[in-house]
Amino acid sequence: MTRQARARAAAEMPGAPQSPNSAAYCGCKNVTADPKVSISVDDPDEPYRYLEVRGTVERIEPDPTGAFFDVLAKRYGLEYEAPVGDAEHRVVLVVRPERTTSQ
Repeated sequence: MTRQARARAAAEMPGAPQSPNSAAYCGCKNVTADPKVSISVDDPDEPYRYLEVRGTVERIEPDPTGAFFDVLAKRYGLEYEAPVGDAEHRVVLVVRPERTTSQ
């Protein structure tokens, strides 16, 4: 089974948290086994503008209070009822960037 398939299977388990930063969704076992990751950010106002960062996960930090989600929510003006629903399962992946591509 591929790394992506294992992560997808973990995310589809009944009762599994469905947040992109949750331990089950991100496949932390997979990232531990192969820490190479790629992050892509698209500009919603300009469809051909993007940033891609490739790097290595250096640390996986538990975030059981959802504090990092709170920081990001405030920064980007997301209104929600704290604490985030899956806070006890949330993690922060600390990535060392090695290559970037942008347009």
